[in-house]
Amino acid sequence: MKIQMLIASALLALASSAAGQGKVMTWTIGSDKREALVFAPTVEPAGEKHPVVFAFHGHGGHMQNTADQMNFQTVWPEAVVIYPQGLNGRGIHDQDGNAPGWQHWPGEYDDRDLKFFDRMLETLRQKFAVDNRRIYAAGFSNGAIFSYVLWAKRAQTLAAIGPVAGCLSNELPPLGGQPSQPTELTRPLPVMHITGLMDDTVKLEWQAETITIDRKVNDALQQGESCGDCCVLYQSSVQAPVKALFFAGGHEYPCCASAEFVKFFKAHKQP
Repeated sequence: MKIQMLIASALLALASSAAGQGKVMTWTIGSDKREALVFAPTVEPAGEKHPVVFAFHGHGGHMQNTADQMNFQTVWPEAVVIYPQGLNGRGIHDQDGNAPGWQHWPGEYDDRDLKFFDRMLETLRQKFAVDNRRIYAAGFSNGAIFSYVLWAKRAQTLAAIGPVAGCLSNELPPLGGQPSQPTELTRPLPVMHITGLMDDTVKLEWQAETITIDRKVNDALQQGESCGDCCVLYQSSVQAPVKALFFAGGHEYPCCASAEFVKFFKAHKQP
């Protein structure tokens, strides 16, 4: 078993090396300087354009560390993978806004991160043969919360989202002394939500209520069916299933998450 683990680790290291180091791209949006780490596809899909995966770090995170951790560029080499860098802003444990993150609801910070998403996607469409039916967003913690903002305001663009340890802003406590504002989901969208059962930062009840809202919006109200260990799939009458995966951990991005997201994303595209 030890030898097998060493071989697997070596193969993963080789795959990561083949995926390259990525390229830092920059934008100026209003007075803000924005940047993201972009990985070009290393495999050409036969007769198809490239899917795009946006992967958003948690509060206090950094795009390079997130690329190393999430590693979508290795798991899905046919995809354009982009790791944006957030700007300083308030967080659950950073009420003064001294660390980088993302807007929690539509309208916060003058929608600086929605504007950033739009500009990034515009650039990717210019540089790569992007499949507009296969654009996805994944995120951890504050990045997961922002993925719900994208669902609320860019559902016509996305094919699915993958939040880890996140929730709708409706569930958040006040940030920086200001009451949290709601994020309203109005259009169905396939979602796979991953939750640590011992998460004490984005509370389990906040995430459970968010999954309940996901199911209502997606008309996925039937009894869930097992999709593996600690996994429940809620089928949808409008082809927007809700998949909930639980793991015995806390506020963290589990090692299985990116591979599970890619499997889910590959099953869903815009009509």
